[in-house]
Amino acid sequence: MLKLRHSQQQRHGLGVWVNRQGLALSQTAHGADACSRHPSCYWQAVPGSNKNERPWPDPQLLRVAKQRSGFQGLYAAMALPPDQLLRFSFAIPHGLSQRQTHGRIQDQLAPLLPWSLADTLWDYQVIQGAKSDPTQVHTINRPAWLNAALQAQPAQHADVIAMPKHYAHECEQWCSKGGLKLVKLEPVWQASMRWQLHIQSSPVGVLQETALAEPSSLTTEELATLYGLALGVVTP
Repeated sequence: MLKLRHSQQQRHGLGVWVNRQGLALSQTAHGADACSRHPSCYWQAVPGSNKNERPWPDPQLLRVAKQRSGFQGLYAAMALPPDQLLRFSFAIPHGLSQRQTHGRIQDQLAPLLPWSLADTLWDYQVIQGAKSDPTQVHTINRPAWLNAALQAQPAQHADVIAMPKHYAHECEQWCSKGGLKLVKLEPVWQASMRWQLHIQSSPVGVLQETALAEPSSLTTEELATLYGLALGVVTP
């Protein structure tokens, strides 16, 4: 995810989903029983005459939606559309410092970008791979050079996402004009997965409960992303 700002006091936050038809807000439940309660959701349609005029609605519509929903969140999380997001996987050897890892990823990333590295926001997560057991490798009938090559392969890789810096700035400006502070931009799949993991670990009641005022303009997948965004504002 691309964290744009962080606050240790984030108690209330909103997930924001935007499309050509309007925008949806979601706020996680609070209190002792928050884990068993479904996030609240509110849909605000774009007036028919204003549809398809711009990538997102007039920011005044965001203010209207927040006021009508009654949500108290100040911080916001939004999803990155696929056409603004690039994803890479780079092999990373063991033993590198954080600075060395950052530099190695940067060197591999720069020539693959359709825009300059200076105009890019990027983040990464190092994924640990399963280490091969040398005793098991050599019991297989393979040439010595192949065994050596297999053992020399990196056992970890960096999952890297990148996006144009100007798009993040536009998102921040839009949220700011709408009365919110954008603190997180993340891929759709990441937010959706967060929600799926949440309902799997929650009491049965939350699985059977339907969202309040569920917007008909959003698909099931989009709703899962919206709820995951809301959860992501108040959790790491």
